[in-house]
Amino acid sequence: CKISFYSLTGTMNFKLTKTDVGEGAINYSIEVEQGEVTLYYNSLGTKQQLAHVTAGQTITTSGGYVERGQTVTITIEAAKGTRGKVFVDLNN
Repeated sequence: CKISFYSLTGTMNFKLTKTDVGEGAINYSIEVEQGEVTLYYNSLGTKQQLAHVTAGQTITTSGGYVERGQTVTITIEAAKGTRGKVFVDLNN
């Protein structure tokens, strides 16, 4: 999942399935020039926060846990986010 935006307010959801062998963390990168963006993942019915960035911040790391074949919902919530990018990869 990769998105770039000039302006984003509200919520976007994406369903991703881990297809590579094994299990592991979710790799992600999130940045926003102005506003705030929060990244969540929902695995097995539990919504968990991965990252929260505010104006001028960039985070590139990994977190969470996904098993092979598992589908997770990635949620991006933005409060007047401008000029930002979000990248999420389940496969290592």
